[in-house]
Amino acid sequence: MTGPGTVTGAATLSYFLASDTERLHPLAGPPVDADSYVVVASYAGDANHKPGSASDRITIDQAVPAFSITSTTIITNGTSTVTLSGVLRAGSLVPPAS
Repeated sequence: MTGPGTVTGAATLSYFLASDTERLHPLAGPPVDADSYVVVASYAGDANHKPGSASDRITIDQAVPAFSITSTTIITNGTSTVTLSGVLRAGSLVPPAS
């Protein structure tokens, strides 16, 4: 913000899902989930500065988890040996196939 005098007050930030084109449903706070969003910065103005606002679209990409296993898991019972294999999961996160 530019102009004469000291700026009083601060800009406020509002966040919306990009699909909320009418901006009727602001999020409770900054987004953290993978999706597309719109952030709106607004300034109410003061005695020397007019109010204003601006918006821009932001995208949070889906994270790719990284997993590693240092050795094969083998269970031995007597003379029988079983090798275990499978897919590690953390909730809905599944590592990409290699």
